Amino acid sequence: MHIYIVLLGLFFVSVEASYEVSETEKNDLLMRYNHLREDVAKALFISNMHELTFDRMLIDRVSIMSCHEYENYISEIPEDMELLQSKLQGVTLTIPVDGYGVVLNLYNAYPPQTKLGCIHSKCKGSFQCILGPEEKLSSSGFVEGMPASNCTASTGLMCKPSVTAKGTLFTIILSIIHFI
Repeated sequence: MHIYIVLLGLFFVSVEASYEVSETEKNDLLMRYNHLREDVAKALFISNMHELTFDRMLIDRVSIMSCHEYENYISEIPEDMELLQSKLQGVTLTIPVDGYGVVLNLYNAYPPQTKLGCIHSKCKGSFQCILGPEEKLSSSGFVEGMPASNCTASTGLMCKPSVTAKGTLFTIILSIIHFI
């Protein structure tokens, strides 16, 4: 009985690992997402747009989502944000995102998001990516003003993600648990 459970566990680990993106792909996806977010901040005068960094927990989370869960997760836009969604259609992107699964929508341009997790797509497209830590979008997440003017630290037109000692310790503990 124990042998079957171990084998089943190894099967799931190997299936999950096959969807992992390489370091080169991570860097390319981060560059494309961050350029998209920078373009949106500049075009719509968003003062609190955050730069994204890769996050192991989001990679794990997206890897266990079904195609249906993933589609629902990235397409939930509150009614009070439809005007913002229409404004996005006029934003010109400086870096092409076609073929990378990076779509110009409110979900990908939501300013408070600081984390990104991507895998090779199990569904359609080349990649499946989710952002965090925010679960739900809200119009209050978009603060108008000069890009990066509502940041404690910035990288050009975006807020630099802040790292707290508590957050770092939590990430280290989760990473250790993940590898056990």
